[in-house]
Amino acid sequence: MEMGNGFAFLGKQREIIVGGRSRKIDLLFYHIRLRCYVVCELKERMELLKKELKHTKRLMNKN
Repeated sequence: MEMGNGFAFLGKQREIIVGGRSRKIDLLFYHIRLRCYVVCELKERMELLKKELKHTKRLMNKN
């Protein structure tokens, strides 16, 4: 997988705490120029279930 210029790979299966619960991020990158994290959740299917979409949105809205 190629992300392009400006991305730094920070790790795989990184643990974060969200709402007091431990969660694992499949791949974590940092974009140097934009100064933001990029979270990649790898799935076997292309379809996102409603639950997974809510989970991803919740992670994106946490500060």
